[in-house]
Amino acid sequence: MAGLRERQKADRKRRIIAAAEVQFRERGYESTKIESVAAAAGVSVGTVYNYVENKSDLLMILVTEHIDFVTAEIDDLIKARPTDLVEAVSSVFFAMTRHSLEHLGRENWRHLFGLSIAHRETAVGKDFSRYNLMLRDRIVSLLRALQDDGVLAPDCDPEALGNILFRLETMHYIELASADAVTYAQYRDRLLADLRIILAPFG
Repeated sequence: MAGLRERQKADRKRRIIAAAEVQFRERGYESTKIESVAAAAGVSVGTVYNYVENKSDLLMILVTEHIDFVTAEIDDLIKARPTDLVEAVSSVFFAMTRHSLEHLGRENWRHLFGLSIAHRETAVGKDFSRYNLMLRDRIVSLLRALQDDGVLAPDCDPEALGNILFRLETMHYIELASADAVTYAQYRDRLLADLRIILAPFG
């Protein structure tokens, strides 16, 4: 009986998260209501509140729920890495950006930037921090692999460089997500220009 209850609980959570993803992506953060998520998931409003405290928590859970999808794609890119330093690094960043925009869209990420600060000490906020650290660590892993390949200079510190590159990309991503006038092509070109300058001494 306990096993059945756990499966039912997991199924309700899955349906709530799937419904929330559609609601946030189609309606945006402001227009999405817990009531509409509950209705789409086929559960009561009270059931939704058994899993999250508020709408902000639900949005942040959507990010952490997709970690496996992101990491799998990045790991594939690292395994099939190009021999060009800028191309290898940018391909991982571009994959991260495409996934995040397709998954949640710009408006929701604008709210997430604020939530990641305001809710930093909550369980979900800490999950979001771990998500960012995981992405940063993937960049460091890529740089170490490129160093083993002889593409990255042997005297370069992959962890220090990875931290710099991750902060740089985050700045460009915030600019992209924060302003509808900024296109993906502009984001790509600006990030590439900065990567060429920063990585030039290490290639």
